[in-house]
Amino acid sequence: MMEFLNKTFYGNTISSWAISLGIVVGAIIVAKICYWAIGKYVKKITAKTKSNLDDLLVDKLEEPIVYAIGILGFYWGFQRLTFGENIDTFFAHIFTFIFTLNVTWLIVRTIDAIIVEYLTPMVSKSESDLDDQLLPLLRKLFKIILWALGIVIGLNNVGFDVGAVIAGLGIGGLALALAAQDTVKNIFGGIMVYVDKPFKVGDDIKALGEQGIVSEIQIFNTYLRTADNKTLVYPNGPLANGTI
Repeated sequence: MMEFLNKTFYGNTISSWAISLGIVVGAIIVAKICYWAIGKYVKKITAKTKSNLDDLLVDKLEEPIVYAIGILGFYWGFQRLTFGENIDTFFAHIFTFIFTLNVTWLIVRTIDAIIVEYLTPMVSKSESDLDDQLLPLLRKLFKIILWALGIVIGLNNVGFDVGAVIAGLGIGGLALALAAQDTVKNIFGGIMVYVDKPFKVGDDIKALGEQGIVSEIQIFNTYLRTADNKTLVYPNGPLANGTI
């Protein structure tokens, strides 16, 4: 038996492979137990508290935490094996990058839960509709920024030239900004409509050669309902710059 366990397979003994596999399987089992325990006990405990924040945090963080346990188990198991310096370094970089993304996922979900619990109710109570329209956009933008930072940090941890990555992101951002000029114009046009209030829902207006009753005002578009019950959709950029 010992002779079989000491046999070498792809540079590692059978016993080393068995121990590493056991670590990986053990990590998966522990992760599943944690996931079950969170759903079975932790969520019931947080449901009894007055605050909704703990319920949101548990719901948002259970998956990143469970995945983190699995990732660490895989890393510990593979770290015991030897495949050569290049392959070992490659696997170490892969696990580092994946773990960094997992931490980013955890941070994004934590901040998003705080926004949902505290900022969203404040915005919904305000008289202005502008913040209600802007908050979803700001939430998405904030997530994009955090994910971009997480990816850059992950690439830096595995040895990539972050300066070149940031330069590439800058060029890509410039190209995206040029491609999204109309979208940006519509957003600013929508803000101007909310701030200046040249019209409101229910007003009968004539704009861009058409007349109708304002049925809905959103951050990108304004909707008019004509006399023959047709709905006209106007981008806020041209609408804010036109004659009303």
